[in-house]
Amino acid sequence: TAVWGPARLEAAGTLDVDAQGRPTGRITVRATNWREMLQVARNAGVVPEPFVPTIENVLTGLAGLSGRDDTIDAPLSFQNGFVSFGPIPLGPAPRLVIR
Repeated sequence: TAVWGPARLEAAGTLDVDAQGRPTGRITVRATNWREMLQVARNAGVVPEPFVPTIENVLTGLAGLSGRDDTIDAPLSFQNGFVSFGPIPLGPAPRLVIR
C-alpha cells in the first residue's frame, strides 16, 4: 500500500515466472483518488503534458467499470508474454531472471 495524502494505491496478487523468464499471473490494483495520483505524476513531469488528457480519459473509463468515479479496481494481468491493465493491453511483459 502506498499513500499520498488522499490518494491510496493497493496491489495484491501472485505472479509466477515461466521457463522463458516471463511473468504469469494477476495482480489486483486498487487506486483510490486516482486523479490525485495523475496530478502528482503530471506535476513531477513523469507524464508528458500532451498525454494527460488521453490518460485521464482511459482511467476515467476504468474507474467507470468499478462503479466509482474516484476508484480504479482493475487486474494487472500477465499472460503469454504480454501484460494488460483491465481490458487495456499494455505490451510485452518484461523478462525476469531469477538467480
